[in-house]
Amino acid sequence: MGSFASPSPSPLVLAGLALSVAMVPDTICAQESTAPTQPIAFSHKLHAGTLQLACSECHKLPEPGDRAGMPAETFCMQCHLSVAADSPAIARLRQYVATGEPTPWAQIYTLPDFVYFSHKAHVQSAKLECSACHGAVEKQDVLVREQPTSMQWCMDCHRKMKASVECNLCHSPG
Repeated sequence: MGSFASPSPSPLVLAGLALSVAMVPDTICAQESTAPTQPIAFSHKLHAGTLQLACSECHKLPEPGDRAGMPAETFCMQCHLSVAADSPAIARLRQYVATGEPTPWAQIYTLPDFVYFSHKAHVQSAKLECSACHGAVEKQDVLVREQPTSMQWCMDCHRKMKASVECNLCHSPG
């Protein structure tokens, strides 16, 4: 299995990107053009696309269901004891299992502390597909932010879906 890294942009492009990102708050960026560096190469294209694993098979919604969890390293090792077991990525995964440390995945989507978001309310109650926010991950080796995490984007979606736009739905007073 090959590397999942994308070609590196030139230093001039990186400098321009850094300047533009520094000038715009994270919560209103429409999309990051580069993916964060992850500790282990992981392809959603392979796992969700080719192998057709459903999002919920790996990303459980533990109660209260606000956050979609990351799969435990031992869950991944159920297959990777024999599948691609000698690859460098799986060797790193085995190291995390051996030490009992969680893999330090770089977060792609973030929200300010004063914003409440429930995956359960959106996925289970409102029946939204994960792709509504996360895009067609089954076609991506490396994930980038597909949608902004801005209030405007969320409000537009709520209005389109005829969902409440009351302030206290996502923000706690005081």
